[in-house]
Amino acid sequence: MLAARSIDIYHPLMMDGVAYELNGAADAFAVEGSDFSQFDATAQTWNQVGDIVDGNGNSPNCEWDKENGGC
Repeated sequence: MLAARSIDIYHPLMMDGVAYELNGAADAFAVEGSDFSQFDATAQTWNQVGDIVDGNGNSPNCEWDKENGGC
């Protein structure tokens, strides 16, 4: 199962600069990035504000603790 969670691919629906990557038991989250956007009501479009935020590999894995209801 760890081999199935080892992936680093180009995903056509991801923004440039946001990685789609899993690294076995070390990094269990495929997408850890995004952008900040603001809606322009006049133009009816979303406009990116600032740079892409990419935290790939920075989120710690979670082992669920039933007693505390979280990680």
